[in-house]
Amino acid sequence: MTWINNITDAPNQSMTLKLISGDTVSFSLKYLESQKGWYFSFSYGSFAINNRRLIVGVNLLRAFRQLLPFGFACTTKDGYEPIFKDDFSNGRAKFFLLDSTDIQSVETILNG
Repeated sequence: MTWINNITDAPNQSMTLKLISGDTVSFSLKYLESQKGWYFSFSYGSFAINNRRLIVGVNLLRAFRQLLPFGFACTTKDGYEPIFKDDFSNGRAKFFLLDSTDIQSVETILNG
């Protein structure tokens, strides 16, 4: 699990995430004041997801676990969704890139 610690309070951000395989994921975040929330988009090869709300979760890409060798997780100190522009820059929220081992651990926990 890799903590993506370079998220700022800028309302539009783009970055490249590097997987353990060496492959890259084009990732972007945007904050919508009118929705009081963060939204993410990413592309990996020919697979893309656009404008999905960023919520607290152990694997936000769980529905695609058979298609993707990575996942995303988001946590907050209080357990509530990241709804403020500065949630990541002030440390209230954290965002993580999961590798295949992390995904398997999540599945083991969720499946009992």
